[in-house]
This record gives sequence, C-alpha cells and structure tokens, in this order.
Amino acid sequence: MTRSSRHLMRVATPALAFAMALSACSGSTPSPSPSSSGSGASASSANGVTALSAAKIKPLVSSIGSQAGADLKPARLASGLTPPTNKWFSGLVFGGTAQPIFPLPMSFGLSGPGFSFGLPVITSSDKTIMGGYRPSIQVGAGADSWQVTRYDEMSVTFTGRKGGSPIGTVTIAQGSPFITFTAAGQRQITTNLPFAGSGSPWAVQAGEDRYGLTGSEGVSVSGGTVTVPDRGHATFYVMPEGGDAATMAALAASPLKATASSYTLSGSTATTRLSYTTQNGSPTGIVALPHQQAGLVAGQSCDLGRYRSILGTLKLCRGTAMSWTTPTRPATAQLDLSGLDDTRRATLRKQVDADVQAFKPYPADTYFGGKALYRDAQLYTIAKQIGATSSATALRTRIVAQLNQWANPAGCGGRTSLCFYYDRTNKGIVGLTHSFGSEQFNDHHFHYGYLLYAAGVMAADDPSLVEKLRPVMTLLAADIASPSDTGAFPQRRNFDPYVSHSWASGTSPFADGNNQESASEAVNAWVGLGV
Repeated sequence: MTRSSRHLMRVATPALAFAMALSACSGSTPSPSPSSSGSGASASSANGVTALSAAKIKPLVSSIGSQAGADLKPARLASGLTPPTNKWFSGLVFGGTAQPIFPLPMSFGLSGPGFSFGLPVITSSDKTIMGGYRPSIQVGAGADSWQVTRYDEMSVTFTGRKGGSPIGTVTIAQGSPFITFTAAGQRQITTNLPFAGSGSPWAVQAGEDRYGLTGSEGVSVSGGTVTVPDRGHATFYVMPEGGDAATMAALAASPLKATASSYTLSGSTATTRLSYTTQNGSPTGIVALPHQQAGLVAGQSCDLGRYRSILGTLKLCRGTAMSWTTPTRPATAQLDLSGLDDTRRATLRKQVDADVQAFKPYPADTYFGGKALYRDAQLYTIAKQIGATSSATALRTRIVAQLNQWANPAGCGGRTSLCFYYDRTNKGIVGLTHSFGSEQFNDHHFHYGYLLYAAGVMAADDPSLVEKLRPVMTLLAADIASPSDTGAFPQRRNFDPYVSHSWASGTSPFADGNNQESASEAVNAWVGLGV
C-alpha cells in the first residue's frame, strides 16, 4: 500500500477538525464553526459565507493570472469533474495505466474489461510493513473503458463502457467492505472463482479469505457467471474474521450511494463523523481504523468481526455513520521561551543577531522559498521575545518585502518567479517556479503551509498587511483545504478524513497507493492555516 514505513504515520491529531482560521492572516484564531455538511472549518463572516466558499473564492480566482496547466493525463475522469489530485484514489484516475488503490479493508484495481479486489497481502521486514494489492476476485464486465463519473471524499463510482455505451457502474468506498456493480441493461459478468450457494448470499473461498456475493431481485449465479438484470446490482464483499454470513448479506443489501464527513468541537476535543448513505437509507458496514476505535462515541456497535491491515486490526461496525472523539491541539505561532533565564536569553540574542547577519537571498520556488520565509518568520518571533530589537526590525523588513512579491495577484504577468497563477486545466494554484513536481500538484500543502505561517505571523503584528496579503493567501488556503468542491478547487485536496492524514502525491502513479511523505510538514500546513 505504501512505499516505505514513513508513509504509515498519522498526524498528531487524527481528526477532521484541523484548525483553519482564514480570516486571512488577521493574527487572531477564531474557533471554526462546526460543520454538518461535510465542509471543513473555515473563517466565518457576518453573513455566514465562509472565507473559502465559492462566492468568496470566485472573484479571487478571477483576479489572479491563469494559465493552462501540465497535462496530468486524467485518462479515467469524466468531463465536468474537478480533477481529484492528492486523493486516495488518484492513481486510478491519472496516467496511461490505472494503478491499484486501497479503500480499506480492500485493495482494488481496474483490470482491462473489469475490476479486481481482495484483502491486501500483509508482509513485514525490519524496516517496512507492506499491504500490497491482492486481486483475489477478478470480475469480467466486458468494458473497453472505465471513467470516474462521481466521487466524494470517501466513495467513488466508475462507469464502464463498451463501444461508447454504458454497461454499468462500480461503487467503492473507504471503510466499506462492499463493492457494488449496477447494470445498465441486463448483463452477465464473470468471476475467476465460482461463487456457490443455493441462493443469495453466495460465497467462495480464496486462500485464507472468504468472499460473499448478494444482489437485487433477479440476480442469479451459475458457477463463474453472475447475471444482473437491468438496473439491478450485485454486491461483493469480504467476510471479516468472526463475522456472520447472514448479517453481512443484510448489510450489503442496499448499495452505498454517497459519503460525507463533518465534525463538532467541544472544549478541548473534536468529534469527527463519517456518514455512509445507502440507496434505501438502511445501515451498512463501516470499518473502524485503530485510531478511530480508541475514541468511538458511546453506543457505536463495532462487534461484527475483524480485518487485518498494515495499520493493525480493523473492526467492522454497523450503522449509517461512525463518530470518534480526539483531543484538539492549538496552533501556536511561536516557541515558548518563558523558561529562559537572563544568561540564556543573552546567548540567544547573540545567536539571533548572527543569523540575521548571515542572510542569504530567498530561493525562488514555492518549497524552499516558502521554507526560508517560515524560518525567518519564526526567527522574528524569537527576536521579539528576547528583545533583539534591531534584528527583529531587519527581519520584518526582509519578510514583508518578500511576502509582498508572493502576494501580488498580477505578479506572474511581469516576473518569472516569486508569484502564483491559477492552473485552469487542473483547478489549482501553482507557483511559477516549480519544485518537487508542484506543477503536478505534488506537496502543495507542504509548500503553502510555510507561506501561510509567515503571512499570519507578520499580519498578526501589523493588521494593515491583511488586505494586501489576503487575496493570494486565501487562494493558497483554498488550494489545499477548501471545505467543499467549489469548481475552482476540489474539496480538501490534501486531507483525507477517513485515514485522518494527508496525501502528498498529486497523481499517485504508484502500484502501492499514495504517500504521505512528511507528517511534520503536513501538520505545519494546518498550523499555517490556523495562525
């Protein structure tokens, strides 16, 4: 599932509610409004329109220069959908070859005319825990192409076509053990292993795992052939250890329709809620990850069985939603130096002055340029706290001058660096000087978190900077953390509410899933949004 063990790390606070106070670098950190519709926290305005809403973002996008972006090859994305970069399923969308993805507890792949799935293969060494793609059940559907025709944060629907005509759809979701094929016209699909039984549910053993199959009225199974009537559905699933076949079949009876995420804040805790909507509104099976299990809200029923995974033992729950509570952590803009005595403060002043004297030109790209601004902004907060007045003044002058260049919406019209443009092809903000594949939407939250932090720190000291910095800094925030899909930006480009951490690769061209790369820089991005 991942390329190395570092990609398995979760962020320090595994909850949807990361602090996103974007009253655009005002220096204050208002509490975000609780969300009930899948939107993340953002700064509220008096009329209830958030700083990152479509109404607020549209004129800002119009004010910044736009360019055609890199060809990310969204070969399996239907027209009209916002390109889903940095998602758990990006590898199935972009590139010439569809990559496997990992909607735990399953692994899943598109395979020529059909699709395949199975519990991941778990292996370990002294350095790595791997959960590789396992196509235990291979389904032939007769398609000659597949496209993503609908997606939300945790679920995806693929439409298969033959000769341009739809043959049916496949819906999968993170945290769901169910994979549903819905037929367009009566269809016969095939399986590599024959499902058996006297009627629904049918079952087959694949190695150490047992898979089930149920469906709507009119579905029939004969060996390796499954007949699905027009607009009927067949749902495949993997049985959990300790699970009951009749219970699983009942939960699979109504196909998954959509998912959503929301949260509430109470004191020093955040409660994240993941909702799974079925076609008839009935309960379904939802798989709880270990960090979710630790804080499940009282009354959640998670006793339907267990699945193995690289993250540990997963538990299967029954319901239409799953909620868990986790402690919140405040985003702080400066180090706490209150414990330093006079001697140490004097030593630190000497070092700060030396660092300021060793200034080097800022790099031009968004990553190293942003990181250098972050470093200087933090040094500025230290200089102020220890009374290094002349160094603080020099730092402020240097930082504000650089920020003003980055924050000029028209900057790319007259410069070849230190500016941003709107990528109208791929729906996002890109720095003109690329680094680490930023034009392919790699690592945007790493880069932009540094710039947002620096802007927040400086505007907290001088509120007159807010209006000048606001347009571009709000666009950077929208790029990585829009609470909803505005058409200009996807919903929460980098953050994944199910696994509770970020994804770094834009197109995820890997057979082992997307990667997180740097948990610390991801956390810093959310700190940058909150200061």
